[in-house]
Amino acid sequence: MTTDELNAIWERMEKLNPKNQDMIAKKILEEIEAMEWDEIWDETFASPESRAFSAKRREEVIAEHLAGETLLYTGGSLAKLFQQEV
Repeated sequence: MTTDELNAIWERMEKLNPKNQDMIAKKILEEIEAMEWDEIWDETFASPESRAFSAKRREEVIAEHLAGETLLYTGGSLAKLFQQEV
């Protein structure tokens, strides 16, 4: 969004009553906060450390599966699934 667009939004918001202005401001702040968290998570998962951890964990999971240490889940009750013996 350009500065002109932000200015146009601001002008329209100024015409609203204070209650509606507060409501819109709160929603905008919530959206900004959510986007900031998304950016933090994106950066975290893209880090070399995170990629290395994921690759190592992937190898561990495959080894567990090949060793027969996993259960097949085809839907249904998770309680029943976890009552099974491996």
